[in-house]
Amino acid sequence: MDNSRVRVRYCKALRELAAEKKLEDQVLEDMKQLLRVIQESEDFKKFLKNTTLTPSKKKTVIHALFKGKLNALTLSFLDLVFDYERESMLLNIVYHYIESVRLAKGIHKATVTTAIETDPAFKKKLYQKLEKSMGSKLEFEEKINPELIGGFILRVDDLQLDASIRGKLAKIKKSLINS
Repeated sequence: MDNSRVRVRYCKALRELAAEKKLEDQVLEDMKQLLRVIQESEDFKKFLKNTTLTPSKKKTVIHALFKGKLNALTLSFLDLVFDYERESMLLNIVYHYIESVRLAKGIHKATVTTAIETDPAFKKKLYQKLEKSMGSKLEFEEKINPELIGGFILRVDDLQLDASIRGKLAKIKKSLINS
């Protein structure tokens, strides 16, 4: 079966069950936590790719790692993923679940990249203005990249505003080269 169809089916089933049990927010937070673990832990990625472990052993490890940290519904969902040996698609399933919930709730993802850590009052003001101008709720992610020199890069979904010093210098260089 096509990976995208599998991903969509798993996500749809989990979303419907979470809605039925009124656990949408808890399951969404669980999925975000799983996404962080998958993206940040090389050992966890190797564990998911390990073909020598049986599904029952993998489920035992998952329960040992996440019991008390994830909702029972999320753990049951993970059991299902491992029972049907779909763990190689877990990253795609988790990511698609998060994105489908965002889309359904009209939440956009915004990433603000700055050269240094910014003042919390400035962040709050920026976020409020962005939400007001977008007319929808935003989920913010912050990144620090010293190579920007100063300023910031704002990315909302697929739109990007580069107000960084590095970006301005690149524009000046390009205009000088083209002159």
